Amino acid sequence: MLVIDVNTLLFRFSVYQVVLRASCGLNYEEFVEFLDVIANPRIRTITGKVMDETNQDKHLDSKNCHSETESNSAVFQDWSASMKTLERQEQQLLIDYCRYDLDKVKECLMSLKNQTSFMELQNKDLQILVDELLREIHTALERKP
Repeated sequence: MLVIDVNTLLFRFSVYQVVLRASCGLNYEEFVEFLDVIANPRIRTITGKVMDETNQDKHLDSKNCHSETESNSAVFQDWSASMKTLERQEQQLLIDYCRYDLDKVKECLMSLKNQTSFMELQNKDLQILVDELLREIHTALERKP
């Protein structure tokens, strides 16, 4: 059975932290916080908890334009249908980008979680944060588009 003393583990952990700080300017806590800042708006977008404000403005403009013109012309109906199609495509494109970003954040978190130095960190709060973020990402990615 291999026994590593606590001082050796702390030294290895401090070396990993120095390398992360030197290469990226971050330690583990800051790196997880950075990934959390990236993931949360994307999770909210996919789960529909936040609607893009620019889309709200477009919907208002379309309604105002329609009520102002009150036109039943074929040209207006074609234009209106085209605008609705474009808005749906734009929303789907946004969701696709969010899914891609979340997939990459998930890969980073899984890689971090499997790092020996992260496991040896013994920071339960950080490990809980990583697990919660992974669970939220998984739930968002499993959501049907």
